[in-house]
Amino acid sequence: MTEGDVQFVQIMASWAAVAPTVVGLVRWDERRLDERARARGWPAVSRDAAFLMLWMMGFFFALLLAFLLVHFVRTRTSAEDIRRGDLRGLSRGIGLALLSFLVIEAINVAAQVGAAAAVGAPIDFS
Repeated sequence: MTEGDVQFVQIMASWAAVAPTVVGLVRWDERRLDERARARGWPAVSRDAAFLMLWMMGFFFALLLAFLLVHFVRTRTSAEDIRRGDLRGLSRGIGLALLSFLVIEAINVAAQVGAAAAVGAPIDFS
């Protein structure tokens, strides 16, 4: 198996693991939100378009982080909260976005390493 073949298998494993994780995480979070927080979030069509864009860009880490920040910050705080100086929702949104990003990236790395090991490729962390 060539190096290109191994990279292809790793990319497919990454997409297969990350795509449902991101979609599932955001949808699970939306179901948990109260009506006021849900109203501040993205409309379903915009959210799904953002999912599609993330998938088309290969879940590039900067775009994934931006997507998660927008979702969690918008649903945890409002402009009125910030004007009043209440930054708890903003802090909570940023924290949840960073935590979610780290979990998703750990799943991504595990999928790629697992795919390389499954095809018998040497695993190089350099």
